Amino acid sequence: MAFERKETKLSTGPVSYYKQGKGQPILYLHSGTGVRFTEPLDKLAESYTIYMPIFPGYDGTAAHDGIKGGKAFAGVLKEFAEKEMGGGKIDVIGHSIGGWIAAWLAVLMGEQVDQLVVVGTGGLRPPGTPPMPSDPAALRKLAYVYPEKIKPDGRTPEQGAENRKMIPVYNQGVSYDEELVARLPEITALTMIVHGEKDGTIPEASSTLLRNRIKKSHLIFLYDAGHVPEVDQPERFTRLVSDFLSRGEAFLVNWGSQPPAGSGAPAAA
Repeated sequence: MAFERKETKLSTGPVSYYKQGKGQPILYLHSGTGVRFTEPLDKLAESYTIYMPIFPGYDGTAAHDGIKGGKAFAGVLKEFAEKEMGGGKIDVIGHSIGGWIAAWLAVLMGEQVDQLVVVGTGGLRPPGTPPMPSDPAALRKLAYVYPEKIKPDGRTPEQGAENRKMIPVYNQGVSYDEELVARLPEITALTMIVHGEKDGTIPEASSTLLRNRIKKSHLIFLYDAGHVPEVDQPERFTRLVSDFLSRGEAFLVNWGSQPPAGSGAPAAA
């Protein structure tokens, strides 16, 4: 079953999104490069219903006037979840800038977010951390351990460049979101923080900060993976996230016949 593209009207404007699967709803928030269809998403859709909004302004969609910054867009997604995902509890997965917005969403939605997975979370680069390169080739080298595993997404180079122009709209030049840092302890969702062991774009300190500030959280380092574990280590990533979503904190123990998905143990409480 392929992802089906749909559109909904929100108070700030239209939002296009992809939907696939059945079961407990998962809101998946893409990175700053745009929507990426991966093997892990297809596998998760066998047990869950995946909702993947296209951030307004990406992939030829219209940006929403006045919506700038992670907190503001999290408010848009809160409305999306309440309208399109049944209004009950949801799980949320966010990657990179999508992880930053996912953290804000968990703050704004409170107990409506049941479980939260953030991967290579942006918006929390400690002061003094070197900025990420603007050159796509240099960035790819830092982000992937196995770039040959990247599947074509159908975008032209021009479309990719237009997507990257939206990153400043969403992050508003903020590399360290002090307001979010202050509010991370408000997150009630059971949270898994995934950090690619070889991520050259997001410092380990960003993920450690999340672990230290979110009460019910676990930090997992995924071995031999960079900024995009879904691509570098799809099987390990799928097993790790599926186990977390289905078993909660029990994912930490009793792997049975399956080897651990990540090489690192959760950070100490």
